[in-house]
Amino acid sequence: MAVWKILEQTLADFKKEGVAVPTEIVRDLTSARTTMKILKADSTNGENMQKIEEYLTKVESYIVSTGEKSFGRSYVDELLKRREEAGRKVENEEETEGRFVSHLPREHKWIRLAPSKDLPLENLTWLAFESNLLHVIQGGHLVVYGSESALKEFVRKIAMKSKRKNKGEH
Repeated sequence: MAVWKILEQTLADFKKEGVAVPTEIVRDLTSARTTMKILKADSTNGENMQKIEEYLTKVESYIVSTGEKSFGRSYVDELLKRREEAGRKVENEEETEGRFVSHLPREHKWIRLAPSKDLPLENLTWLAFESNLLHVIQGGHLVVYGSESALKEFVRKIAMKSKRKNKGEH
């Protein structure tokens, strides 16, 4: 994504300076962005990553050749340096994860829980199972999903367990 942003900004700079940008290059940049969104929602399709690389390579090739003709070698060297730095950036997993949980049926409600010392992951998954809920582990958190009534019952069970732990009962 960071590389895409650098390429997008560079094309915007080209347009500001009066450099013509072919429609197919703009289309490739847009297609790369769209495919990134698809990949983020469904990372099981390995072809999407290859498509993104192809789109970005086409855009980058255009930018390098046109940038050198229009602005000189030093401009391209600086651009490639910025692109390389952007390529090494790893987005913070917490930022990119967001609030959306993919692959859940629309009719299901869900909650995301962080395991604790008092309620470790194993206990939470067992409570979910007892409550007839499905679960998946996502970034160290447990995502529990199912019917709204079953989720409410699950939350009550967790609250009861927490109260007992706080009172010293086991």
